[in-house]
Amino acid sequence: MEQMPFDAQMQRAWDEYELGLAVRLYDLGRDDTLTVSAVSADVPDGPHPRVVFTVTGAGRVRATISDADLSADPDGYAEQIDGMAEIGWRHLANGTHIVEAGKRNLEKVAFIVTRAFLGLWHITHPAFLDDADEPPAEPSPDSKSLPFTPAAVLPVILDYLAGLTGLEDCTVEDDRITLPSVYGTRSWISLSKHGPWLECAANLGSAPDNTMLGQIIAAHALRWPYVTLLVAQDSVFAVRSIDAADLSPDNFVHGLGSWHKFLAHGAPAIVELISDANAGRPWEP
Repeated sequence: MEQMPFDAQMQRAWDEYELGLAVRLYDLGRDDTLTVSAVSADVPDGPHPRVVFTVTGAGRVRATISDADLSADPDGYAEQIDGMAEIGWRHLANGTHIVEAGKRNLEKVAFIVTRAFLGLWHITHPAFLDDADEPPAEPSPDSKSLPFTPAAVLPVILDYLAGLTGLEDCTVEDDRITLPSVYGTRSWISLSKHGPWLECAANLGSAPDNTMLGQIIAAHALRWPYVTLLVAQDSVFAVRSIDAADLSPDNFVHGLGSWHKFLAHGAPAIVELISDANAGRPWEP
């Protein structure tokens, strides 16, 4: 299975998450349920990364993934099914995939589940995972009302990136923060000129003719409603806005998580379509 490249800091964060998950599973009782999913409130419809943990009648801890939470695209679904089988998931007739172990081997379950988040759904950091069984978070006491200027806001964003995602080597140039590339697509964070929003942006390629561009936008707008495709300086840019009126770690990680999801699952196809359009290759939506 193809996995995104991770630096040592990112890998260490996943190692710590895997160990912590095994401990939580050990404490899971017979009547308890633990659900772990990706932060995805921006996309209320469609498949979301989600794993449900329960304890069987025999006292074994079982992790379950539903077919409904896998890719809706037939090719993507087939790739995920093959990948799950490779790392130890068992496909049942009821449309679920399970892996289970006794209390002495919960490291195995935690390892396989972590590989699923990394390899199946390309979750870039455990900060983008949400424990659905925890009570809803109260408004963050760490929210910040700041002068909306690069000098005031960008250092806070750098702190969030380092503290929440382990990205300590992001650079600031021309009042924007460059993020690590995802499948070859580089992106950055800057301040909007139109209000108190952060803008995650990426250049997806040279703009094709308006007819082809309209077809590409129409084909992807419903799947990625929180991402805007626009043309500037003869290039196509993807932009995802994050509310920064009261900046907090929670809303920043939520917004950045959905942006990474787009870069991993949406941007590659759009880049390919733009490239095909510019090369004159036919495309049927």
